[in-house]
Amino acid sequence: PSAVACLPVCPDCHRRYIVRAPIRGTILQVNIRVGEHATPASIIPPIVLGSIDELQIRADVDEQSAPRIRLNAKAVAYKKSIAGFQKIQAIRKGDAYAR
Repeated sequence: PSAVACLPVCPDCHRRYIVRAPIRGTILQVNIRVGEHATPASIIPPIVLGSIDELQIRADVDEQSAPRIRLNAKAVAYKKSIAGFQKIQAIRKGDAYAR
């Protein structure tokens, strides 16, 4: 019998199979397929959830250029995979990675 057919027999049993998000956010990645089991010991998270309100960029900076980087300075990034090499501008205040 299907799971839906079993619901009338045990109406509260289905609650343990419902996945609820612990925070508000957007699903950024799904690393699990229908029928697979997820365990807390999984190395790769089954679902990655996050906020898309702010853009966070991690970049490698050459050690010769590092002294010129200042906290709260404007940043410009180019993403090759975006059609037309679009420019992304961002300002982040208090970013711990910029220190």
